[in-house]
Amino acid sequence: MTAENDRTKNFLVKDGRVMAVIRPSDPQRAIAATSKCTTQAEMNAVLQDPEQTYTFAGIASKRSTDLLDANTGEVVGALEPGDSFVPFDQIKSLFPVGDA
Repeated sequence: MTAENDRTKNFLVKDGRVMAVIRPSDPQRAIAATSKCTTQAEMNAVLQDPEQTYTFAGIASKRSTDLLDANTGEVVGALEPGDSFVPFDQIKSLFPVGDA
């Protein structure tokens, strides 16, 4: 196994894309908004809320609720209520997080 494979072996991958986790500044607001959503388009609109600020929390783990560092694969935290899963390649230019 290469060092690259070892680093990324626990990353959650969906449809061939590494999944990142972003965290809202107001988790309760995000939870309330998403609980009313019935379509993916509505869910996407929640992420556009101008009242929310989202930060990169880590790469989702395929084995647990751990969040992993994009550069090292080491555990850096855990999922929290209100967190959202997004494809890493969609957001990596928005946050200084490295390459997954």
